[in-house]
Amino acid sequence: MKKSKNLPFVSVLMPMHNEEKHVGEAIESILNQTYENFEFLIIDDGSIDKSPEIVLSYKDPRIQYLKNKKNIGISNTLNRGLTLAKGKYIFRMDADDLSLPTRMEKQVQFMEAHPGIGLCGTNVLLFGTTNKEFKYYQHDKEIRTNLIAHPSISNGAMILRKSVLQKLDKWFDPQMDSAEDHDLWERMSHHTKFANLQEVLYHYRMHQGNGHLAIPKKLVETVMTIRIRIIQQHLKRNITSQEREIFEKALGSKKGTLNQEELLKFNHFLKNILRTSQSDGIYSKKVLKPIFLRWWKSQVINKSLVGNIKLLFVLPPLYFQWLLLEERGWLLLKKVLNK
Repeated sequence: MKKSKNLPFVSVLMPMHNEEKHVGEAIESILNQTYENFEFLIIDDGSIDKSPEIVLSYKDPRIQYLKNKKNIGISNTLNRGLTLAKGKYIFRMDADDLSLPTRMEKQVQFMEAHPGIGLCGTNVLLFGTTNKEFKYYQHDKEIRTNLIAHPSISNGAMILRKSVLQKLDKWFDPQMDSAEDHDLWERMSHHTKFANLQEVLYHYRMHQGNGHLAIPKKLVETVMTIRIRIIQQHLKRNITSQEREIFEKALGSKKGTLNQEELLKFNHFLKNILRTSQSDGIYSKKVLKPIFLRWWKSQVINKSLVGNIKLLFVLPPLYFQWLLLEERGWLLLKKVLNK
């Protein structure tokens, strides 16, 4: 695909911090795109290695190298790039990953054909310490439902419609660093629809410097904030202080499993949200149910055999309403009865 005035101009936004090992490959994967009508904003967030020299060695006029005076974090760096971006669309790129040659062409074509979509990702190949394909939900309803549990789009593989970003009061929130992308998607979901191309167009490098290999306390707390926001603002389910405490104990940074009384309340809480999602038609019960099943099982899976038998008598039929939704529930029941 050759450069043409008939094609929309796009901005590629790539933050960078000490990526001398991989940034050259990342840059070349963008410069070798079949789509050529773009600017490439590379923002150095206080690197002290040789990555700036590597960037400056490329003479392609589409590259704009910017350097922060000091390390200001991922959200502030991305926001700086967004204020400068001139494109109709914003492409994200991470400085240690790879974009396949047709990624930009295919995502631009999709966005042009679907004006109601404000954000589009792709499937991803994980490589490095792990090698496997990661598939995302394709359609808006499933993607927005899955946001309650997980990031539903690959951060580095997304294309954003700038006109939708301009509807937001703020872009990336520095207070939500570590889950700044997840937070942005939740806020964008009030204004637009999402999609994921069912094709691997992005390679995500797994390595020890990768933040997703660890789950720090701040990330857990930030994701919990997003989950509660989704439940309250999207699913229209008010959360009492007691419910929030139980929810955070079950899934947040507070350690420990729920006692029997708390399990009953947690069960009621999840069932109530399922009923809400079924009635409004905006969220997918098919996606939400297995998420809640995993949350429920996380509270009983580590209990002793005696503890599980006790649950059978204390919580019937609530326990099996969740556990028997899958075949492993029958296997556990057989194990209990054969003891």
